[in-house]
Amino acid sequence: MEKQPAKLALILLFIFQIAKANVLINEVCWMGDNISSSNEWIELYNNSDKDINIDNWQIKISDKKTVNLEGIIPSQGFYILSRTQGNLIYNKALNNNGEKIELIDANNNIVDSIDFSKGWIYGDNKTKQTMERIKNGWQTSLNPGGTIKQQNSIIKKQQTEVVNKKEYKNYTLLFSLVSSLFLGGITLFVKNQA
Repeated sequence: MEKQPAKLALILLFIFQIAKANVLINEVCWMGDNISSSNEWIELYNNSDKDINIDNWQIKISDKKTVNLEGIIPSQGFYILSRTQGNLIYNKALNNNGEKIELIDANNNIVDSIDFSKGWIYGDNKTKQTMERIKNGWQTSLNPGGTIKQQNSIIKKQQTEVVNKKEYKNYTLLFSLVSSLFLGGITLFVKNQA
């Protein structure tokens, strides 16, 4: 009987974590630009309707390099970590052979992460096209130099429609699973309390 409240708490925590991912790693310029290979940057995006304070947050790069964040990301706004210019200047180079990047909040929770430690499969070092987040993953930017502090490249309409259908199915399945777990947990909790 004592395990039921713990299960319910875990279910609620799971739902809270899904709803919490308001700041995303949105674009990575791991190769620099035509002027200098040091002109690397990481773009964060706040997809919520509220400003988010990121004081005491961190970016961890392959467990070896940590960048302390500060400031506020406005609602639907961008935040740039750069080796040369941006909201925050840092001196940690990105490895052109790949990296794992984690965004960690002030309570040491991983808010978002990407793992390309086995190699960057998006972006292009020759053309200096960045790696951009899209609805179902990542793509190589259509623009050399990327889309810093702007909406990411729009892929062809047909591809977007296919992506949206797949994403809708995935979210429907996830919602069904979470709802079932949540309602099942509440039912068990109520039965055991009676």
